[in-house]
Amino acid sequence: MNGWHRASSGKDQHWPPQRYRGLRKWATRLVVVAAFLGFLIAVGYFVNWGVDWYAERSTTTTTEVARGPSVEVTINPGMTAAEIGGLLEDKRVIDSSAEFVDLVKRRGSESDLRPGIYQFHQDQPMLEVVDMLEQGEGSPSFKLTIPEGLAVAQIGDLLAREGEIDGARYIKLTEQPGKFRIPRVGGTTPVVTTLEGLLFPSTYYLIEGDGATELIGAQLDAFEAKTS
Repeated sequence: MNGWHRASSGKDQHWPPQRYRGLRKWATRLVVVAAFLGFLIAVGYFVNWGVDWYAERSTTTTTEVARGPSVEVTINPGMTAAEIGGLLEDKRVIDSSAEFVDLVKRRGSESDLRPGIYQFHQDQPMLEVVDMLEQGEGSPSFKLTIPEGLAVAQIGDLLAREGEIDGARYIKLTEQPGKFRIPRVGGTTPVVTTLEGLLFPSTYYLIEGDGATELIGAQLDAFEAKTS
């Protein structure tokens, strides 16, 4: 037993110098490899950042250069999404009125396209166009809601309270249907002596300065669009 203890506690248990040298070489190699990998990662990061920066700058520059001529477009109160899309297509602001209508429907903003005088660009991205119309980035406009079930006299009272449109003039104009384009009902244009029953209740965005005539026109257009 004593001999075993002496053998186990002697210098024979230490690693030989050759083994130490081998371990130092491996440690050095690992450090070099780790440093090299770190260098590659850093280079890759900066290269990727540079590519992204250049792509973003190039895209911005291309967009600015490619933006078409400015186009003034007037969106009248009561225009439907299809009518607005057709007008924008005619002005070459967008390529397809059908795609415009589909986008507006998907966003649920058919009744949120505000009237006004807008400055667009030819070949402008459609999403930008819809955003501008939804946010009313044209000339100043105001919002007016006509609830369902109101008679003409009640609408006149509502307008008088709101203060944007002359309620008394509104009532008077509804008794003069000859001043307006009467909407078709069942494929024919009815002969009427009053506009009562043809004034569609909804939320309307009117251009600042519009009055009773413009509101009635928008209501009649909405009636035809919703019942055709």
